[in-house]
Amino acid sequence: MLHRTLPGGRQEGPWRPLRVLIEDPRLVDAQLDRTVCAGMDVTICSGPVGTREACPLVLDGSCPLGEADLVVCGLDGDWAAPVCAGWREAAGIVVDARDLDEDDPAARFVHHLGAAIGALHAPYAEQHPEGGPPSASGR
Repeated sequence: MLHRTLPGGRQEGPWRPLRVLIEDPRLVDAQLDRTVCAGMDVTICSGPVGTREACPLVLDGSCPLGEADLVVCGLDGDWAAPVCAGWREAAGIVVDARDLDEDDPAARFVHHLGAAIGALHAPYAEQHPEGGPPSASGR
């Protein structure tokens, strides 16, 4: 498997960057705009390459790339469904982007990050359908 990490840079404050893992072979070698991942450490994994390579997450429940706060599954082929299912068991928030109909790597990257952030904020949006940021009083 091929992978790379795009550190989003440190933000002011006591928190750590959001850890996002994107499983998408189209992005591993692509030229990507790192400015769209500010405040996030984004790791991109190709998933298993070919039939002779296996995914450790599927086989033993552990990914050698470590934990992630958000996972976007954008794989194709025989390993796509098992890897996505493995992340659903191992991670908190998983976005299934296997059916994304977009060939441009830059557009896929922006889509995947947007889908991840959207999934992160979905519980808040469900609790506050009127929208807008929370007030200082917490309402």
